[in-house]
Amino acid sequence: MINIPVMKKLNYTSVSAITVGILVVLMSMPVLGIDAGHAAPNPNAKGKLEISALPLSNNETPNNTQNITLGKLQLSVTGRPVTISELVLDMELTLSASSAANLSDITSVTLSDQAGQLVSGPFDALNGSVHLTDPFTVPVGDFIYFLRGNVSRDLETGDTLRIQLDPRKVLASVQTLPHKSFLVSELVFRAASLVVSMAPTPLSQGVATGTAQFHAADMIFDASTSGHDARITQITLTLRTMSPAYPANIQNCNFYDTGVLIPIASRTIIYSGTGATAGGSASSINSFFPGIMVARGNVKTIGVRCDIGPVAGGSFSIGIEANGVIALDQSASTIEETIIPSTGQDMVIGL
Repeated sequence: MINIPVMKKLNYTSVSAITVGILVVLMSMPVLGIDAGHAAPNPNAKGKLEISALPLSNNETPNNTQNITLGKLQLSVTGRPVTISELVLDMELTLSASSAANLSDITSVTLSDQAGQLVSGPFDALNGSVHLTDPFTVPVGDFIYFLRGNVSRDLETGDTLRIQLDPRKVLASVQTLPHKSFLVSELVFRAASLVVSMAPTPLSQGVATGTAQFHAADMIFDASTSGHDARITQITLTLRTMSPAYPANIQNCNFYDTGVLIPIASRTIIYSGTGATAGGSASSINSFFPGIMVARGNVKTIGVRCDIGPVAGGSFSIGIEANGVIALDQSASTIEETIIPSTGQDMVIGL
């Protein structure tokens, strides 16, 4: 007798449950080679590139600076990676009344990715445009790129640079959006500036002989309108005396920043006659290294304190003359300061 196997009745409920379970497992498995932060490239997709501008933290920028940020772009790619062969930046420079700058004062324009890697450039402006013609590839996703360049000292305070980008001029392997020009950035340049003056305080007063580090004067360094930090490397003080006082009786004049002594690298004293000449004057040339820093947009007050000698009588004052300060900007170029000459307040010795 032949045994014919009996087919077991299929339980469709069990099969459905198994199928659903397999699908859940498959959907939860990671796909190898796909960045979790960006979509997977589709080799059959047409692809699309969209370019937009991102705001800068500050549209005021110093002149006479290398590798300064001129703009910030976001490149968004869908479908598949995009190769860009040319990116065209249209530039327009509006000058202040006294400026003679032109677009040749903006050079070595580059494009870098957010990791700081150079992808195109450097290139200079030609006929009002910068053509970035080094090909580079943008992966699928959203990526930030920085425009940077060198700007010369000829750009003056108030000169304005407008940078525009027209995606229709972009040479890329896919369609580029939007279909109209847009503003990348508008930068207002500021030159280095520094105004130096003597403060009206401390007021005229008496000082006892033998007083150490008497507070004789305050100097004001105003960089509130400067595009650069200022680094003061030399201050020349003037010392004037009224007989019977004489210059050598006022010694060891030092500088203080909020009460903290500023080291002096070197000092040279030049007397009008001799140190003992009653009613004489002197110049004290003080050099600093690396220098006294005044941050752009700020005002700093530096105190001057001197030792008073043993001889009573007469008076003295501490002041400054034109060309009494040497200061450098962030590019180590000399700042053309505005110095307001002053003889300072008279201090009577021995009262």
